[in-house]
Amino acid sequence: MTFRSLLACALLAVVTATALPAAPSSAAEISPEPASRIPPLSATVRAADAEVARTAAQRDGITADLGLARGRQASADVTLAGLDVAEKTAQAEAGVAKARVARVVVQAYVQGGSGADVISGILDAADAAELSRNQELTHRVGNRQQDVLQEFRRARVRAQRATDTARTARDEIQREVTRLDNALPGAARAAADAEQVAATARFQLDRWTSVQAGPDTPIMGAGRLTGTDLARWFRAQRRDARTTVSIEELTAIYISEGDAAGVRGDIAFAQSVLETGLFFFPDRGQVHPADNNFAGIGACDSCSTGRGYPDARTGVRAQIQLLRAYADATVTATNLGNPPVDPKLPSFFLKGRSPTWNGLTGTWATSTTYAPKIFELYFRILAWVSDHPNPRTTGTNGR
Repeated sequence: MTFRSLLACALLAVVTATALPAAPSSAAEISPEPASRIPPLSATVRAADAEVARTAAQRDGITADLGLARGRQASADVTLAGLDVAEKTAQAEAGVAKARVARVVVQAYVQGGSGADVISGILDAADAAELSRNQELTHRVGNRQQDVLQEFRRARVRAQRATDTARTARDEIQREVTRLDNALPGAARAAADAEQVAATARFQLDRWTSVQAGPDTPIMGAGRLTGTDLARWFRAQRRDARTTVSIEELTAIYISEGDAAGVRGDIAFAQSVLETGLFFFPDRGQVHPADNNFAGIGACDSCSTGRGYPDARTGVRAQIQLLRAYADATVTATNLGNPPVDPKLPSFFLKGRSPTWNGLTGTWATSTTYAPKIFELYFRILAWVSDHPNPRTTGTNGR
C-alpha cells in the first residue's frame, strides 16, 4: 500500500463509539454547555474582581494606618523619654524648693515663731492643694517664703500634667496599634481568599471560552484540562480501560504529548474516548487493546486492521502528531516537539487542511458528525470536571 493510500485509510477511521450514549446528529445539536456556562461564569468573575479590589483596598488601608500609628508610637516613645527627663528635673527643682523653704523657716524660727510646726506643715505636704491650705503658715515668714513655695507648687504641677498627658497619648496610640495589628491578618486573609476565588473563576471561564466555538475550536493550542482531571472523569464513569497502561498514566501522556506538539491534548483524549468506546476497544473493531492505537489510525471501511504501536506513549504521540499535521501547514520533523513516529508525516498530503476540529469530519473519519461527537464528549468531560473540582489543583492549571 502506498503512503498516500495508507494515510487515506487513517483518514477514514471507523468510529467505534457504540458503548457511548447517542451523540447529536449535527453541530447545531451539540450540548449548549459553553452558552449556558459562560454568562454566569463571566458574572462570577466580575463580582470576584470587585471583591478583590474591595478587600485589597481594606488590607492596604489597614497597612497604611498601621504604618502611621507605629510612627506616632515612635514619637510617643520619644516624648515619654523626654518626660522622664522632665520628671527628674521637676523632682530636682522640688528638692531645691524644699531646701529653700527649710532655710526660710529656720530663719523664721531663729527670729521667733513655731519653727517645728512650720517645717512639718510645709515639707510634709502631700500635694499642691495641701500646700495651698498650709500657705497661711508662711505668712509669719514673709513674702520671700511665699515665692519659694509657689515655685515648688508650679514644678510639681508641671511634672504631673506632663506625665498624665504623655501617658494618655501613649496608651491611646498603643491601643490603636494593637487594634490594627489584630485586624491586618484577617484583612490579608480576606484579600488572599478573594484573589483565590477570582483566580478560580477566571480559570473556569477560560476553560469554557476556549471551546465556545465548539468543533470550530483550533486543533492547536494549550490544553485546559489536566491529566488528573481526565483520569478523575474517566474513573467516575465506572468503566475499566482495556489499555496497556493505567488510565492515570494514559491521560498524563495525552497532556504531555499535546504540550510537546502544541496540540489540545485534552480534546485529543475526548477523540480517543469516542474512537475506542471509552477505551473498551470493542472486539468486533479493527483496533485491539494491545495495538496502543487510540484514534483508529490505519483503520478504514475497507481495511482489515489498523496500525499497531509498541507502547501507549508512541500510540498517543502518533495521534497527536497526525493532528498537528492536519492543523499546521508548516509542520516539519523538527517542530513537532518529538521525532515523528511516522518519518513521512511532514510530507502528509493533507498537511494544514484542517486547522480546526471540524475539519476532521469526513477526513479523519467518514462520519458526518465526527467533530460534533468529539465536542459532545469534551463538553461532558469539562462539565463534570467543573462541577467536581479537584481541591488540590483548583484555580491552577494543575501541571
